Amino acid sequence: MKRIFIMPFVLLWTFSCSDKNTEYPVIRPVQKAFVENYVYPKFGILDYSIDYEGNIAITINIAGIVYSQYSSEDSVIYWKYACQYGDTAYNSVKAPVPIACCTKLNSIDIICDKDFDDSHEALVSLSDITEYNSTSYRNYIQSGYINSDGSTWLIKNLSEMKDDDYLFLDADGSMTLKIKGSNRLPQGEYKFTIFFVTEDNEIVKSDLTVVK
Repeated sequence: MKRIFIMPFVLLWTFSCSDKNTEYPVIRPVQKAFVENYVYPKFGILDYSIDYEGNIAITINIAGIVYSQYSSEDSVIYWKYACQYGDTAYNSVKAPVPIACCTKLNSIDIICDKDFDDSHEALVSLSDITEYNSTSYRNYIQSGYINSDGSTWLIKNLSEMKDDDYLFLDADGSMTLKIKGSNRLPQGEYKFTIFFVTEDNEIVKSDLTVVK
């Protein structure tokens, strides 16, 4: 039975036990792949904050069906994705990425239930004024794990994202959508709807009410 991913992520920690000042390190096994788990999006867990400019910043945790390299039930599907994306030769004991989206999305979009400005009426896409901001491990994996830290920042408007920008999206809640110009909105309640369109053209949407 497939499992539904609810909690943002689980990290495996390297730790030591102490007994009369003697430490016994627990050895982490060698990781063949850098991404630890894949999730197929079924819904998003959304939250928001107001940034230093007064703009609305929505954080997204991608939730859905999880495939783990450690589960015999999931490993066949997990390794299908790992092979498809070229993540099979990490061979390191460093902490891997806990969870990533397993499907290359066609698009991410966002709308508001109220008029936003003169160019964006209610239910009109805000993708041209919404900035996607998250770490990305795509270049690290595709380069053969060359960079030391692995992560690079991907910052661009949703309307500018395309192709491989949608590979290896972090699913652990580190993805942020900043709605530029939202600092000029009058006080009130605003319901934002975010749409993920998967490569199979499945539409996944989630709502969030923001109070200014």
